[in-house]
Amino acid sequence: MKLSRGAHVRLSSSAFHILLLVAGAAFLLADAFHGNVWFDESYSVGIANHSFADIWYYSSGDVHPVLIYWALHVLNLVFGQNITIYRLFTVAGAIA
Repeated sequence: MKLSRGAHVRLSSSAFHILLLVAGAAFLLADAFHGNVWFDESYSVGIANHSFADIWYYSSGDVHPVLIYWALHVLNLVFGQNITIYRLFTVAGAIA
């Protein structure tokens, strides 16, 4: 199906892309503020509670990059154990 010239211009405009980014960010943020903790979140928090050397050792066989856990460890040092901060960090990465 071929798009008309007007539809093509609307879909390629900056305003459309910004609106799409804002809608996607709102969708991701809506899930960041619930009180339930999923298994993968609890695993990440558990790994982030260790030292940098232990994080390197424990996550060497994991599929996630070690830098993710190191960043969560820094957030843990700055903000304490706050699952909402961890989720916002993840949402920021997804939006970026």
